[in-house]
Amino acid sequence: MADISTCPPLTRVSVVQAHDLIRPHVHLTPVLTNATLTRLASTPRSRGSLEGTAWGGREPARPVVRLWFKCENMQRVGAFKVRGAFHAVERLKGDREWVEGNHAQALALAARESGIPAHIVMPEISAAPKVAATKGYGAHVVFSGSTSVEREAMAAKVMAETGATLVPPYDHPDIMLGQGTLGLEFQEQVEGLMRSAAAEAPCGGGGMLSGVALSCEGTGITVFGAEPSFEGADDCQRGFETGERVEKVSTLTVADGLRTPVGEFPWAVIYERRLVREMFSVTEDEIRAALRLVLERMKMVVEPSAAVPLAVVLFNEDFRSLVEREAGEEGWDIGVVLSGGNVPMTVPSDDDAATTASIDSTEHDIIDISKAPAVVSWIGEDGQPRSLCHSPLDHSHVTLDIQFNAESHTAVFKLTANIAFKGKRNKSNTFLFVYPERVQSLAVVDEDDGSVFAQNRLGTNTYSLRFTLATPCALVVPRDELVPKDNAARATLESLQDLAGKTSFQVNFPCKILPKDRLVALCDEASSSGRLKTMPGVENLAKLYGGKGGRVIEYKQAETSEVLSTEELVDTQPWVASPGPDDRGRGDSQNSKTRPHDTVESPPSYDELDLGHSPSTRPPVKKRRRLDSEVMARDTSQSKTLLEEICRQGFGEIGRRLDRIEQRLDDMGNRLDRVEQRICIGNGQEDLSSGQRPTKQDNRQRDELGQRIECVEERIASVEEKLETGLSELADTIEDQMADAKNDLEHSVLVYVEDEMGIAQSQFEDFVKSEVRNVGEDIEE
Repeated sequence: MADISTCPPLTRVSVVQAHDLIRPHVHLTPVLTNATLTRLASTPRSRGSLEGTAWGGREPARPVVRLWFKCENMQRVGAFKVRGAFHAVERLKGDREWVEGNHAQALALAARESGIPAHIVMPEISAAPKVAATKGYGAHVVFSGSTSVEREAMAAKVMAETGATLVPPYDHPDIMLGQGTLGLEFQEQVEGLMRSAAAEAPCGGGGMLSGVALSCEGTGITVFGAEPSFEGADDCQRGFETGERVEKVSTLTVADGLRTPVGEFPWAVIYERRLVREMFSVTEDEIRAALRLVLERMKMVVEPSAAVPLAVVLFNEDFRSLVEREAGEEGWDIGVVLSGGNVPMTVPSDDDAATTASIDSTEHDIIDISKAPAVVSWIGEDGQPRSLCHSPLDHSHVTLDIQFNAESHTAVFKLTANIAFKGKRNKSNTFLFVYPERVQSLAVVDEDDGSVFAQNRLGTNTYSLRFTLATPCALVVPRDELVPKDNAARATLESLQDLAGKTSFQVNFPCKILPKDRLVALCDEASSSGRLKTMPGVENLAKLYGGKGGRVIEYKQAETSEVLSTEELVDTQPWVASPGPDDRGRGDSQNSKTRPHDTVESPPSYDELDLGHSPSTRPPVKKRRRLDSEVMARDTSQSKTLLEEICRQGFGEIGRRLDRIEQRLDDMGNRLDRVEQRICIGNGQEDLSSGQRPTKQDNRQRDELGQRIECVEERIASVEEKLETGLSELADTIEDQMADAKNDLEHSVLVYVEDEMGIAQSQFEDFVKSEVRNVGEDIEE
């Protein structure tokens, strides 16, 4: 290894120089965010989960954090170690060979690319993938005991036998400066994106933590360290408490990369120079829980050591209280180092906790299901079963979202369906929200009559959540001018309207998403009268469409089993996220409040578009309130201009189509004339050539043909007359609708006129096509 006296000083400038040196050899790993993990980190833990810990009896912390993940698991050889190894190699070039303590793959790769042989000392209990990868890079692997003392003894033996130079895994300035380059990259990648910033990194030997601390020196970023607590693996934290470095550690923590004591050089940076603010530790179960969260929510493979910093942010109450105390409501942006991803794929299943840990791991009080494919079933107004299904072949992709916090007795239930609307390239979301206050009972069932159907649609075993409500759901719809693109989309929206009026339905979703006992806890809580409330922090539902007109509409409680009329679809006030204790019946008429007339007017009810009726059975639009005269004066001119433009475009298109139809009719008439002339000429020539008079049969055929031609001409004239009459009636209708629209701007003028024109145009085109087809058939005959 390079002489300590020739090493660069341990400063941020030296980290920058190290980065320039190794940049060609390492990856610029990404910085990622995850909304679910950020939300969980900002959610207080339950008091029950703190019982039996050092924080038992304390009020749970309520930190506000935003997480940023530096993904060194995507680095070459799958870990940050390659940074220090390449920096050491670049500064050591010229030496013949060396031996290593723990950063096996990184050093083997660096040695191979530099053309230098390497002897790698690895513990006998090293994971098989790490050993295989190290050998794959061309290194000679020598096994030792599991403790640092045993590894150092074996390294000394190999050096004595081969004359190799020792490259320690962490306790050397060159290694520390190389590892610190990841902190430098992180700062460059998030520059301008983070506000009050902190960094959390794992600590084993301390090479990476000390390097990150050097890279953050003088930047205002506060650095914290994370360790496992199992069997004394929290040596650095204990050293902070006593003021002395712990020299020996013997532990078999699941975080195998953190089983070593902090080295002398890293300790000087971490503690003596106070570049690391504080150290925190977590349990084995908490590490496994954080590991599971990264696997499930970020869809990334990381090793247990890499999950330790996230576990601190999620579960260590000392750290969470510190963030709450110092960051306040503004919160902290925290950079979390995911240090590596070298893990056998069987490790997460070695412990039951790893396979059953759900969204909040050690606690059974939080559920977060997002965009789970679902099948919704209910009994329609006609008494027949109805359903909405999640399938790539369907026009609606139905998904389920559930958030639940047992500690605060709050929840959110949401169903989402994607529907194609006219004029939009992509499908839009339409939501059904079930207010927890309205749930009378909620039950989870393994198998039921609808399970086979749901399993076939979802391709897996399913649970069925059966909802029984006091009052129906809330339907969140897009802005009014959006109408279904086709009949399939119209049918889907009609089904949602039908479902929104029901107080009993069931939702099937895959079993693998969540263990049944978690769902049972949710059902018990929801079925306890009055306990479960709407989760705070959920914004106004009408804003789900970015303030572009999305609204909440609700059905009144149906007193009979009759089909709900359009008058039963009513507007409500903008939804309040935190309902009061008496809000269970907010869907009833006595609890529903409309906006006062002296405030901003409510948009028209969504049912006025009559999404479930065909044009021929369309009921009359109900009368709407008139707007204030000042509003009319301000908007009439602009609306009239837009309306006239729409009519002009519509009539222009109809006119062009009529011109084409008339041209085709003229062509047919000309063809008939030519046919008649040819017949007359042919008969005359035949008479002249034969010198015979036409027979009675010839005269009869000629008369019949002439009559048929006259009939066709009469029908053509009739079609032309009907075209003119239809145009006149259509013009009168549009003129009446324009006059009505100008006096009634509350309704969506553009949509209504466009819809009426579309219906009239469709009927008109069907009529013309039918008449032309009949004429063509007569001609062919």
